[in-house]
Amino acid sequence: MSDPVGMDAQALKDAKSALRLLSVVGLAALMWLPFRYPPPPVARDVGTSAEVTRIVRIDPRTASTATWTLVPGIGPAIGRRLELYRRAGGFDGGGPWDLEAVPGVGPVTARRAAPLLVHPSVPRGEGSP
Repeated sequence: MSDPVGMDAQALKDAKSALRLLSVVGLAALMWLPFRYPPPPVARDVGTSAEVTRIVRIDPRTASTATWTLVPGIGPAIGRRLELYRRAGGFDGGGPWDLEAVPGVGPVTARRAAPLLVHPSVPRGEGSP
């Protein structure tokens, strides 16, 4: 029996089977690609405190929210809290910086930030080592 296009039933059945096979092979190839070509490497945190210190030095007496977000573990919300703490006069003392006095900053974040901070004895504005 023929259809209006001029193909018989067996040819139409073979064409549908071939199309199914191609779609299965195509899907398999798409699933295989991510494993064949891994994504580019993601930038990771720098390994040691000495390497971090060469990258950035933060003066808490002048740091903005954007500057605080350069510290691993400090996001925009905590950065804003640190900036508000600074504006309220929190980092003007002569002793070591007390980051844990800011809500949301725990001991781990304070330890991560410690090598990045300019020591209080450094005159204001001289952030480079």
